[in-house]
Amino acid sequence: MGMRRTLSVTTVALALLAAGCNKEPASVIVEKVKRDGAGEVEKASLESITQWVKKRGTAYADELWAQCEPLKKAADAAWSDRAEGRVCTAALVVRQTSYRPLGTDPRKY
Repeated sequence: MGMRRTLSVTTVALALLAAGCNKEPASVIVEKVKRDGAGEVEKASLESITQWVKKRGTAYADELWAQCEPLKKAADAAWSDRAEGRVCTAALVVRQTSYRPLGTDPRKY
């Protein structure tokens, strides 16, 4: 019985340690999109986040990208694999692929 309990305690401790190691750094951008209704973006794919940002519109993507751009410039190689990187990449994709009217001048195409 003692061995089984020790094994259970060890398993729980290792699981907690592993969960603690995978925690991403806090991000104002991630917290913002979560407050705005995106859900658990830490578990969402780039495609899912992109679709959500697209539903929010180009202005929302522009607002996110304004916060993201300086972060991307200073980011490490793993940034795009973290939630903040995926949210920022989604904002950039929506900005780049969204239709934007050129204005009222009929000479502009």
